[in-house]
Amino acid sequence: MKIKYWSVYGTVLLAIIVIFSGLILYEYFLGNGDGFWNGINIRILAFNTILILTFLFILVNLLKSGPRWVQNAFLVIFSIFITVQSIELIFGLLIKVKDQEKKHLASPLKSIERPDHKNVSIPDDTLGFRARPNWKYLWKSPEFQDGRTVSFSIDSLSRRLTPDSGTFVRDKYALFWGCSYTYGDGVSDEETMPYYFQKLAKNYAAANYGYMAYSPLQTLARLQHENIRKQVKEKNGFAVYTYINDHIDRTIPSTLWVVFQKGLFPSLNHKTMETDGVFARKNHVLYDCIYWLGNSNLFNYFRIVYPWKHGKEHYQLVVNTIAKARKEYVKQFGNDQFYLIIFPGSPLSSEMKEILGQTDLKIFDYSDLFKLEDYTLTFDDAHPNAQAYELVMNRFYEDMKKQNLL
Repeated sequence: MKIKYWSVYGTVLLAIIVIFSGLILYEYFLGNGDGFWNGINIRILAFNTILILTFLFILVNLLKSGPRWVQNAFLVIFSIFITVQSIELIFGLLIKVKDQEKKHLASPLKSIERPDHKNVSIPDDTLGFRARPNWKYLWKSPEFQDGRTVSFSIDSLSRRLTPDSGTFVRDKYALFWGCSYTYGDGVSDEETMPYYFQKLAKNYAAANYGYMAYSPLQTLARLQHENIRKQVKEKNGFAVYTYINDHIDRTIPSTLWVVFQKGLFPSLNHKTMETDGVFARKNHVLYDCIYWLGNSNLFNYFRIVYPWKHGKEHYQLVVNTIAKARKEYVKQFGNDQFYLIIFPGSPLSSEMKEILGQTDLKIFDYSDLFKLEDYTLTFDDAHPNAQAYELVMNRFYEDMKKQNLL
């Protein structure tokens, strides 16, 4: 009986080897010889097939003639697997019912295609991803009722270009750090915060280091791993980080953010405040667990996330990260002119205010400058429009002048 059992395994294994050898030879002589067929790596597929076959053979053999405890263990594991899959199936159906109910609620915004989000990012071993160097795009859409064109330009250092608004002698720098609000998601090159500031401050050259889905982590990582000083030709100036409350989850990081971004952001050592590689690769076991649970129907139905709510330790981490970025800036540029803007629509909690008050960060709190919902893009209510950026920079410029910081 054992000989027959081994014979079946050997016959199937031989058949698999013959079939995949044929495919490899077919692709080699009639294809381009790279080992891929319709986008599938034939060698890897063959290896995985043999591996699965061998595993199943050993498993069946153990269940048939193995020790009793092996059979019992398998029964327990199999029962748990079936139970988990059944629970996932039930809650998956419940989520679908919920989604169907939500469809009856009309969205105030019409969903439009965002070509400005395609092919603009490239992988990065330090930041997770960065803007594609020397990328340019002109976006025309029938959704723009005024018929305008939105221009996007990235320089060789992955910074969004800030067009010069005139022929002025710009002998000072203004480095803008932050997320999509700094980058200017959905607005033209000449509608970003760096542009509006440069337009007002005739002797400043503004550099835009902001990018979509960034947080204080990317600012810290660039300052720790890049020589930013060499990227800026002007001798004197300042840096400013634009903060929104979403940066709390991005810095922790929350489980929602880990899943949403697939762990593609800097890994931070909370003790040394040093960034080292990308979270998904430096913490691959933790990332895999979070990603699996984050995609669980059970967890999604009951909204099981970490953290459930923000606490003092989370605010402290965000402030520590920004403060550390400031130290790195001081180390490179030799001055302490590193400021913090609180963007409208991001009111600070009392705990966050208290923690910030214990630092020597210069803060420009514009959280109540205007109602953000009145100044969002017509096609994206999660991001400000050009008018919002101009209002913030007008106020920032006036405050900088009043405090003799220019």
